[in-house]
Amino acid sequence: MTVNKHWKTFPDSKQIKASCPSKIYAEANGYYQDVVKDAWISKDVINVAIETYGEDISVELRDKHGEVGGSCDCHDSKMGYWCWHVIAAMLHVADNMDKLKEEHDIQMESVDYFMSHVSHKKILNFVSKQLKKDPNFYNLFVEHLRLQNVHLPRNYTRMLNSLYSNTKTQDVTFEDIFEIAREERNAGDHIEAARAYSSIAEHIITTIKDAQDDYGYYKDCAIEAIENLTDSVIRAEMSSDTKKQYIKYVFERATNPVYRAYWPYYVESLKTICTEEEDMSHWMSLTQSNPKTGDPQQLASMQAFILEDAGRWDDAADALLPYYANDADTCRYFVSILKRTDDKRAIRDARRVVNAFPTDSQILDEALPIFVNARDEYQQILRYLFEATGDWKYFFKLKKISSDWSLTLDTIYNNLMATAPERSVQIYVKEGMHQKAIDSLETLDNHDMYATYLPKLAKKSPIRYFELYGRTIQRFTKSKTGKDHYLKVMRHLENIQTIPVSEEMFAKFIKSLKTNNTNRRILIKMLKEI
Repeated sequence: MTVNKHWKTFPDSKQIKASCPSKIYAEANGYYQDVVKDAWISKDVINVAIETYGEDISVELRDKHGEVGGSCDCHDSKMGYWCWHVIAAMLHVADNMDKLKEEHDIQMESVDYFMSHVSHKKILNFVSKQLKKDPNFYNLFVEHLRLQNVHLPRNYTRMLNSLYSNTKTQDVTFEDIFEIAREERNAGDHIEAARAYSSIAEHIITTIKDAQDDYGYYKDCAIEAIENLTDSVIRAEMSSDTKKQYIKYVFERATNPVYRAYWPYYVESLKTICTEEEDMSHWMSLTQSNPKTGDPQQLASMQAFILEDAGRWDDAADALLPYYANDADTCRYFVSILKRTDDKRAIRDARRVVNAFPTDSQILDEALPIFVNARDEYQQILRYLFEATGDWKYFFKLKKISSDWSLTLDTIYNNLMATAPERSVQIYVKEGMHQKAIDSLETLDNHDMYATYLPKLAKKSPIRYFELYGRTIQRFTKSKTGKDHYLKVMRHLENIQTIPVSEEMFAKFIKSLKTNNTNRRILIKMLKEI
């Protein structure tokens, strides 16, 4: 039976009868009109669907080098016997060939029309749905496009969920996923490594956020994952468009309240991965899109960093101006930017900073250089910083610029007497004003203070120092009883004995001490050994 390749001709019933056993033909000819349910042309194949005795049979008729050959999925055909289903299919096609060709032509024209008039997105959506719900279609798709050896990307979320489904009752380790990420990075697939690291961080922060973490293991793992995600993005040397996706991903987490505990790490990640001007521009556009979850101060800090990187100091300061007084960290950052602005602007806003944080030594120290040309304010800040911290660098800077050092010194002394009296003596000792230092000790009237400054001051005025120190020892001796207390008294007596006064003066002091404490037998015994 010779036919055209495109089914322009097909064997008629006589030719079909002549090609097969009469018994098979008779059976097919008697039933084919009732059992054939459908038929359609697909290129050089004609598919025929048959239903007999409740069984669905599929027949394929093919052009085999100019002759029609048939195959059937029934048992006889599989065993190599003549099959009446094939003959029935051929008889049906012979009767309906013109109709089948017309239907095929209409189908081909329709497909061409659909491809040119229906959006590819809709077509792809349909194909996607069919692939997901129809296993046969999926297998045909994979086979036809030769996708059998395509390796799907790892689903890290599924891996994490399946491995660690009950984190509240079992010990959890993320080392398996970390190891996969390290392997991908070592193999040079930094984008895949970035996927793995981001999945670890996401899982910890969002999925097991309520798990008990007494030792901070989960948080440490999340931080490590974020840092390695950053490193992978840098190493990947990706295109600008691809990098934008990661910048957006990190930005969304750096501004989402769910990730608040990890904001500093995501912000640091942004600062690291935004290496080019185009990166910074994209980051800025994200901050200006005003996301609903974005914290205004957080966004302002980001904008300030971007503007600072671009050398736009005034704009950076303007971004932080509404927020500098909210917390010390933001204020310190604000001051660091002010130093790059012009003097007039810097001093104006630095005064606001001093008013907002008048007792924060770190902020005042950061702002101090701004006031170099504002002499009075500069001196006030230096004086406060010395009084608050005791750092002598402020003292000597102040001394160098003070127009009335004696008055400044007295002011510092009076302030320290009110806030830190034990330090008030230091300033006069440092200045070599020994008599004023001793005057300060007399005001403080403390035996331990006399012991502390004895090496520096006692020789400057030994008789006065001895008398003042001795008076505090007399009072201290009477304040308590007991051997431990008397041992402390004896140490003070050893100290006062080193002051260069006459032996008669020292002996008179010891005699007085004994007279005033005659009822303290342990002390009297100790004093006899001096």
